[in-house]
Amino acid sequence: MKSRTTALALAGLALGATLTGCKVSGTRTNPGGSGATPGAAAGDGGGAAQGAGGGQGTGGGAGALDRCHTAGLSARLGRLDGAAGSRSSTIVLTNTSGRACRVYGYPGVGIAVEDGSALPSSDQRVGGPPPHLVLKPGGNAYAEIDWAAPGGADPQSQSEAALPRLLTVIPPDETRALRAPWSFGKVAEQGNFRVSPLKPGAGPA
Repeated sequence: MKSRTTALALAGLALGATLTGCKVSGTRTNPGGSGATPGAAAGDGGGAAQGAGGGQGTGGGAGALDRCHTAGLSARLGRLDGAAGSRSSTIVLTNTSGRACRVYGYPGVGIAVEDGSALPSSDQRVGGPPPHLVLKPGGNAYAEIDWAAPGGADPQSQSEAALPRLLTVIPPDETRALRAPWSFGKVAEQGNFRVSPLKPGAGPA
């Protein structure tokens, strides 16, 4: 009787071990168990990678660069053109900051006397849309400007014209102005300038 009880006990242990082995094997291959968890992790990881990649992509373009600030730019005037009461030239901005920067839009333009005191003036934006520009160290962007010159045979036009000594230039998104020497004579129409958006390069030679 004792031998039979022992045999039954051993048979029960063997059956339990067999069932336990089946359960462990099922956990390892269950597509709804551990298989689902790596899938979710991969999805999270893929989303994070795409987000980081998008940021790095933006970083490689103009969007991640700081904009060009007044303190890191210089301004000069190009050659004088025009006739019959109309004058034109270019404003050339040069990146002097030692690092690349981005610029977009129109410069603000005004006129002043030798000490920087402003004369009455206004600017009107023409052309566009502006391109997005990246200025490397030493790189240039230019805007075209035109204005009215006083008529030689019109005394009133001559008397009302302003005689600036400086052109003041405010880079896009800035508040401080650069100064460029002005040697183009009087400006009529209360100092009204028509200004194009900034473009790459230094403009016409």
